[in-house]
Amino acid sequence: MSNEQPPTALVVADDIMTFGVLRMLDDMGVKVPEDISIVSFNNVMISELSSPPMTTVDIHIYDLGFRATECLIKKIYDPTLEDRKVIIPHRLIKRQTCRKLI
Repeated sequence: MSNEQPPTALVVADDIMTFGVLRMLDDMGVKVPEDISIVSFNNVMISELSSPPMTTVDIHIYDLGFRATECLIKKIYDPTLEDRKVIIPHRLIKRQTCRKLI
């Protein structure tokens, strides 16, 4: 944020971490989304309660964990199984931490 041209957006790895980022930006006097946009990941239940409510990518974290565990258990029982790729769908939940650049 101290760069001559600060970023216009941040991508944060997790919604819970975003609460800390929002607090830090507020302490710095940086307004979200007026000065900077933020998008995060996981869509935890409390993400819509942040101020402003978080724009987040719902990666279906519980399904992701379930499927990963399922693959691991199968591999433990049969180590000769080939590695498997599983795609879990995702969706962008648009809330109020992002704005369109003009």
